[in-house]
Amino acid sequence: MEQIALNHIIQKLDEELNQLKSKRESSIIQAETAAGICQLALDEIRKLVIKNGFKSEEEEIHFFKFEKPKVLSKYIYYVKLFEIESHRYNAASKFQIKYLNQFSKDLHKYLGVNNQFCQYYWGNKTTLDKFYFLRENSNY
Repeated sequence: MEQIALNHIIQKLDEELNQLKSKRESSIIQAETAAGICQLALDEIRKLVIKNGFKSEEEEIHFFKFEKPKVLSKYIYYVKLFEIESHRYNAASKFQIKYLNQFSKDLHKYLGVNNQFCQYYWGNKTTLDKFYFLRENSNY
């Protein structure tokens, strides 16, 4: 993996997102634009991985465990923010509260279903890295 190129992509993404935050646009437009910027960064990273590959299993594990989530987490955040804001837009307070409560329940359900992985990842464990973070085990 070309670490310098990867760092450049991540730094450029952060700069573009910070620049976007300074613009006075609606939260819906900002979230949609930010998700698009993140998608472009993910596409660049994908091309980088295809072009350079990984030198070792450890490098691949490090990439999927620590590097890719720096961008993927932002993409997911902005997609969900866009989803929330577009459902809230011009809706009555009662419907906004109902939607946000349901969204919160769904998030907790997702975390519950994926609890084992969340505890593993957030607990900085390494014993199952080969199963979770190598592409050859992507079905796991």
